[in-house]
Amino acid sequence: MKKIYFVLLLTIFLGFVAGNKASGQGVCQNCPQQYPFCYTLTIPESVCPSLEPNTVTFCYNIEYCPNRIDIFVLELEIRLECYNDFWEWFLNWIGNNIASLCGYKPCDEPLPMEIYYTVPICGRVEWYGSHRKLVYRYGQGDCDKRCVSKMLWCINGNQNYWFVVSKTVIGTGDCPEINYMDLFSTDPASQYYQWGIDCTRIIGVNCEME
Repeated sequence: MKKIYFVLLLTIFLGFVAGNKASGQGVCQNCPQQYPFCYTLTIPESVCPSLEPNTVTFCYNIEYCPNRIDIFVLELEIRLECYNDFWEWFLNWIGNNIASLCGYKPCDEPLPMEIYYTVPICGRVEWYGSHRKLVYRYGQGDCDKRCVSKMLWCINGNQNYWFVVSKTVIGTGDCPEINYMDLFSTDPASQYYQWGIDCTRIIGVNCEME
C-alpha cells in the first residue's frame, strides 16, 4: 500500500513539475536563478470572493526533494478586503499541498521534510482602483529584504503535520514603513485611483516567532 501511495504521489509530483518551469512564463521570468520552477496559484473564492481571479505566484526549488524544498513568494495580486487573511491561508496551503510538489516523508521515519518558505519584507506595492486589487512584488537591490521561515513537515496516514521552527531575516536592503492602507481611509475617492510605491515595508509580513 505504501509503495502504491508513493508511486501515485510521484506521478502527481512529476506532472506538476513538468508544467511549471520558470523560464518564459510572464512574471515567472523574474524568479531568482536558484528557483528553476514557478507556479501561479489561483486563490479560491472561499478565501477571497471575487469576479476576477486573485493569484499568488511563487518560485520553488525541488533539487533536494523529498528532504527539502525552497519556496519563494514572487508576486501577490489580491483584493484589498482579502489581504489580511492571505498569509495564514497560504502557509496552510503549503502544509496541505507540499506532497504534490516534493513527495512525502512519513512521520515514523527519521528526519522530516524541511521547507524553507521566503516572503518579501520589502517590495513594490501597486494599487489598481478599477479592479480593487493590491499587487505586491518582491524587492530587488537596495529593496531586497526577506523573511525565511523554516518548517518541518511529515505525514502520518492521511494526516499532514507541520510547524515553523525558525524565522530569519535575509537581504541587505531596507525600506521605509509607509502605511499605504491609510490612503483608503483618508481619501474615499482613492479606491478608484492607480498608484505604485517602489519600495516599502510589506504590511502583514511578520518575521518574529510567535
